[in-house]
Amino acid sequence: MELLITLKIFVCVALFSGLLLGFHDRYVLQPARVSNGEKRPEFYNQLYETIPLLMIGFCMIFFTLEEVLTAFTLFTILLVLVAKLYLKKAYLESNSIVLEQARSYVVILTVIWLIRSFLLQPYLVPTGSLEPTIMPGDFIIVSQFSYGVRVPVLGDTMIKVAKPKRGDIALFRWPENKDILFIKRVIGEPGDHIVYKDKTLKINGKIATQALISNDYKLDESGRMTMITKKQEDLLGIKHKIQELPDVLDYQEVDIIVPEGNYFMMGDNRDNSNDSRAWGVVPDRNLVGKAQYIWMSINTNSFGINWDRIGNKIL
Repeated sequence: MELLITLKIFVCVALFSGLLLGFHDRYVLQPARVSNGEKRPEFYNQLYETIPLLMIGFCMIFFTLEEVLTAFTLFTILLVLVAKLYLKKAYLESNSIVLEQARSYVVILTVIWLIRSFLLQPYLVPTGSLEPTIMPGDFIIVSQFSYGVRVPVLGDTMIKVAKPKRGDIALFRWPENKDILFIKRVIGEPGDHIVYKDKTLKINGKIATQALISNDYKLDESGRMTMITKKQEDLLGIKHKIQELPDVLDYQEVDIIVPEGNYFMMGDNRDNSNDSRAWGVVPDRNLVGKAQYIWMSINTNSFGINWDRIGNKIL
């Protein structure tokens, strides 16, 4: 939290300082250079290229990356198109700093926006709620198009591709705060009757059977050795691994029929996951995409690279 606050303060100070230097150069120093036939120092050229990035960082203090990226990209495209269509010759000769930076960034912003909004999105897993399947520190690739082509920011489906299936690991916007992204496993589809009690999961009256894999021990946050039980769970034909803490009592009880257009999500780390058992179902429009592969993995304890996890398909 302290690091995040420090970064926000740094971005604000850097942007404010950059704007002051930019205005001073543009309206005080540059006219003198032009009259003397001098070129602008490279420092200021680099400064003008950095300011848009600082503005994006500043806006992200108040809005999500998706909202900021969409707004900046559409504004840049609109600005360049209007200038090119209506200014014509003046467009090529314009000395406007804003237009100059828009011309520089329009292509790269458009490419990044298209890929991130409609194709693929990288995501860093911050918690262990999906252990042992996905570990904290895993960088994963999420396919945006798996569940349809959606309107950026709004989430409405433009082109239907497929619906989430039981057993998928999906990235979605948390229903209680859409600025926060969660990643969980799809347990219940629309119309499913989900019952969870005493660490036993039932789907449409059938128990999701579990087979013991192993009992392991690891240090918890307080430095004590804790037993961890790993099992293979069968979600009516979809087999995957889960993790439980046998010494922890589970008082959560769920008995729900998943409403149409919604999904019931749970983490594989059953005793350490904030999911639909606590805050309810996830609307279809909150879905971002399906987790596909791990493209990088950082060990959060040693900060080394988990080479054996890179390239693994997420099941």
